[in-house]
Amino acid sequence: MAMEGAPFATDVLDAGRFEDVRDKVSANVEAVAFGPVTMLDDTIKKAETPEFSRPITLFIKGKPSAKVQKLIDYIRGDGQKYVKQ
Repeated sequence: MAMEGAPFATDVLDAGRFEDVRDKVSANVEAVAFGPVTMLDDTIKKAETPEFSRPITLFIKGKPSAKVQKLIDYIRGDGQKYVKQ
């Protein structure tokens, strides 16, 4: 629905524990992860996103890459039509 038939990304990093997620995001400038805010430390930061029924927290390392910024812009913009008000 939201991707309008676009293929899913093939460059996904798999992580089972929050610590693994944090390590993968801090090691890859294009990585984006969803998780609890308790994952934050000085190696990653929180990207600003709108609040859904519960906050969605995207973790990134440094300034978002063009691809990551495109995702953030979508969540803030056109993606809002998929958010139940």
